[in-house]
Amino acid sequence: MVHRKRTVVLLILVVMLFSAVSSVAAQTNEPATIGSAYFVPSSIATGGSTTLNIDNLKAASATTTVGLCFYYSDSGMDSLFPASVTGTRSTTYTRGYQGLDSAAVTCPSMGSGRITEYAGTPNAFAKLLGENVDFAGTVSSANGVYPVDILQLEDLVLTDGFSTSLTIAAAATDVYVSNDTACGGNAPCYSGTTALQQAFTNVADNGTVFIYGTYSQGGGVVAALTGSKSVTVSGFNSPIIENGGGTCSGAMIENQSSGFLIFSTVTLDGTCAVGSRSAGILQSGVGTTIVQDSFMTIRDFVAVGSSALRVSNGLLIARGNGFQNNQKAFDQTGGTLYAFANNINTNLGANAATKSAGTSNVTCNYWSASTISGFGTDFTERLGAPMVSYNEGSGTLTLDAASLAANGGTQVIVGMGRVNNPFGNGTVEGLGARVSDYYAACGTGATALSGLITIVGDSVTPGPTGFRLYSITNPLECSPASNTACWDYQNVSCTTAGCSVTGSVARDGHFMVGNEVDPTAVSLQSFGQQSGVMLWPVAVLLALMAGMTFVAVRRRRA
Repeated sequence: MVHRKRTVVLLILVVMLFSAVSSVAAQTNEPATIGSAYFVPSSIATGGSTTLNIDNLKAASATTTVGLCFYYSDSGMDSLFPASVTGTRSTTYTRGYQGLDSAAVTCPSMGSGRITEYAGTPNAFAKLLGENVDFAGTVSSANGVYPVDILQLEDLVLTDGFSTSLTIAAAATDVYVSNDTACGGNAPCYSGTTALQQAFTNVADNGTVFIYGTYSQGGGVVAALTGSKSVTVSGFNSPIIENGGGTCSGAMIENQSSGFLIFSTVTLDGTCAVGSRSAGILQSGVGTTIVQDSFMTIRDFVAVGSSALRVSNGLLIARGNGFQNNQKAFDQTGGTLYAFANNINTNLGANAATKSAGTSNVTCNYWSASTISGFGTDFTERLGAPMVSYNEGSGTLTLDAASLAANGGTQVIVGMGRVNNPFGNGTVEGLGARVSDYYAACGTGATALSGLITIVGDSVTPGPTGFRLYSITNPLECSPASNTACWDYQNVSCTTAGCSVTGSVARDGHFMVGNEVDPTAVSLQSFGQQSGVMLWPVAVLLALMAGMTFVAVRRRRA
């Protein structure tokens, strides 16, 4: 009896030992599973970025090759899956196929939709302990919910699967960026050192990023516009983009895209506490950047070699801006640069603009006391006084009392008011008074010359020879300020109050209408801004009357 009991106990121990060994063997040989798969963030706007995280990916110890199969419905998600990706334990997974599910190569076909296949050879640690593999990119799919099914293959044998999904919302047309985390009550609002980059990523194509008040971008952050998206940067509440904390480097904003970046009515401040920026805005992609009407200035890009605006590729257009205290306003190393109607002041470098390669037209800019280098004869067509207003485009253009006839291309008319004489020279033979503002005209873009100019004179009485059109054809003749060769009579005039004078030859240059009085050199600065009455006869008459009164008084006293 005792012997039988011992036998039973022994059998039980044998069974238990066998079970334990079998369990260990099974754990050693069974294929391990994908720990989890999920998107971060799991909800994005169209054109936004996300990361598909595959966590704790394991494999049986005898496995040589691990395959990953991703199934999804829309090609807008293709960009999530790069040519290769490396896991946290150094396994490189290489993309073998991407395309229609029906044409799958190593993965089983699931029917319709798309598939991306990867294969990698994990090391022993990765197989035993697991590793994380992340797939990051932008998604251009339309708004909706997009499931992603994931299968794991070990030496072409299906061993595990997981499913997750990504929600895509329609991108916002208008987004806001500010140091104010509420953006003044506007939404969606982005704040923080990378906020402008996030706004570029999330705003809809052809949308607008509004800068609300002051925004401090990280000193080492470059806000880059990529892909084919077109975006406008504008603002309100005194908008300023400045450098926040961190060491400054690179450009503040870079257009790497094939689309359009329009930067308008925002101050760009390059001041850095540590380091320096290479540029305020860099146009480096094949697309176009337009910087316009930032009258509050693009300023303080002061480091040697830096520039407020730089173009190396594509097209950069700058119009109607103020530049202040920069090493230089423009630097062109390639691409195309068109700049006009800009006021450029207090440049720190030897030249306010430099060019080493590319196509350009930089006429009709006010360079203050600076010169430019590499732009051929464009400097001779510079503005002689600061720009006050401008109008640019194709066809007939009008600005205040002046207009330009169509020139078959694009052109600009610039108003300079009456306070500042172009090149400091307001001396004209026989001119009694200005009866118009000063204007300048230039062909823009690839257009050589502006069209015929017409200027309407003030509603005052013309002198003996009427209102005359004058122009500056050679700025070198405007020095000194008393040089009467500066302004050339264009042989066109009119003789009624408020009449208009049209040029006889299409040319770029400075223009104004004067009221002819007598053939002597008279400085425009000695007269009021408007004068339709010949003042010297009045002065003589008053003097005679005073003299007669004096004589009559003396006779009475006598």
